[in-house]
Amino acid sequence: MKIDASIFLDFLGSVLQARQSQNDTLPFYDFKAHILLLMKSARSLHGLQETHCNQGLSPKEERRGKTIAHKAALSAQALGFSLYVQGDPRGSPLYLLPIHITREEAPRFYSSGIAVPY
Repeated sequence: MKIDASIFLDFLGSVLQARQSQNDTLPFYDFKAHILLLMKSARSLHGLQETHCNQGLSPKEERRGKTIAHKAALSAQALGFSLYVQGDPRGSPLYLLPIHITREEAPRFYSSGIAVPY
């Protein structure tokens, strides 16, 4: 299921406006770089999840998936969110969640977040 990128970008645009009104120090080009990294990570993870479903992953592919997820989590944190990695290839692999939702709580609340398009 492909996620509509316009909804995601509208949401992040409103987040950027709110952060700028609070005199946040994250420049626009950094904000854009984090968004692009999240979208690229979602594409890569989706491909790995499909491979995992169809034939399984090699140890190298598993390490790659963990590295991608870690970098995406750092970008989400820089934007003021926490990140949930959904392992089912039928939907979005990444969800941005409010920062107060912990890693342990994320599986129960990811539907309250916003899917990162891939």
